[in-house]
Amino acid sequence: MSEIVFKVGDKVEWMHCSSNGNSMRFSSREGKIEILNPCYAQVKMRNGRKCWVHISDLTLPDQKNGVTKLFEVMTGGEVGGAK
Repeated sequence: MSEIVFKVGDKVEWMHCSSNGNSMRFSSREGKIEILNPCYAQVKMRNGRKCWVHISDLTLPDQKNGVTKLFEVMTGGEVGGAK
């Protein structure tokens, strides 16, 4: 498996998980890399907020993100329209 090399200015996606009581919510987030260090990237989201995300959690927009992979595991196959 080849490692993806990210650079400042790349548009990226990642999966965000939040929980409330007995339920969990998985959502896909996207943004643009502003700062990179060896383990984390500071990403500016579409709403203007910034957050630090671990490099291993990031994917490029044309790749399967964590939410797509999760649904593939749950359904046992390809999710329609995913690359």
